[in-house]
Amino acid sequence: MTERSLLGTFFQSDPDLRLVAADIYLDPSSPRRLAIVSHAHGDHIERHDHFVATPVTAAVVRSRLGASLRGTELSFRHPLELEGHEIELFPAGHVLGSAMTMIRRDGVSLLYTGDFRLRRSWTTEDAEVAEADALIMESTYGSPDWRFPSRDELGARLLALVSDILGSGNVPVLLAYSLGKAQEVCSWLTRHGLRVVVHPSIARINDIYRKHGVDVGPCEVWTRQAGLFAKATTELRGAAVVVPPHIDAEIRRIPRRETISLTGWSLRGGWKTGGDHALPLSDHADFDELIELVERVRPRVVYVTHGSARFARELRDRGFAAEFLKQKPQMRLF
Repeated sequence: MTERSLLGTFFQSDPDLRLVAADIYLDPSSPRRLAIVSHAHGDHIERHDHFVATPVTAAVVRSRLGASLRGTELSFRHPLELEGHEIELFPAGHVLGSAMTMIRRDGVSLLYTGDFRLRRSWTTEDAEVAEADALIMESTYGSPDWRFPSRDELGARLLALVSDILGSGNVPVLLAYSLGKAQEVCSWLTRHGLRVVVHPSIARINDIYRKHGVDVGPCEVWTRQAGLFAKATTELRGAAVVVPPHIDAEIRRIPRRETISLTGWSLRGGWKTGGDHALPLSDHADFDELIELVERVRPRVVYVTHGSARFARELRDRGFAAEFLKQKPQMRLF
């Protein structure tokens, strides 16, 4: 059977990505019988009948959705035969345990990136990019306007800002997602000698990182009131406080606070960040990294997701066969 005839109905987007021949879903947004989960951010996890993920991702999924969830823990670079397909995971560089998924069938390969980043992180495995015949990739920052400063520059700016706030007698409150960005900030600040207090939801993920060999530094856990199972309110003066951005009511209870929003979107001037200050600290690839990934994968065709059609046009202008992946019944790889 030729590649063309084999892959005429290789996968579809309905709107979730599904391998047709095996009914395997890739990061589906609703519960499925069998799903490959690239990482454990809230918009990528569900209570599936069975999931495949790295050990770190599996640990975070079970921490968030329930310890009884059934799944297969698959380490990087250990191929797994799954319903007629060979599945192999490679580090994606997005958060600890995040994975790109290589899918092989009858000598043809498809790489699904999930969310990824090629630049080095303070707490995450370096991304590993494998060549493939076809590529499905995210394009969150798929415009030339999105080019992030280096981690070293961002780290220096973060230290300076936190130190200035502490020097004024205020409390720096860093708004960072509980998984990934919070651990990077904890690691960076503690290694530079700062006292760090974290929200309990971040402390739980910190513990998972530690259990999997990543030291995020000594962090105190923020408790707000005395009770049978809690100590009295944590003293926050003199500390950098790291919290998820969505707990508005709790953040407002912190006296003399100055908030720092950590989001790639703040790179664009005037973008509403929800903080007194903002730094473009992102765990996604910027435009140059998106282009670099395609050049390194060397695919015959690229399908672009999670952004706009503009990045697909950028790729076509550079000589790649590329298409923005909307909801479609069937997708040909070649």
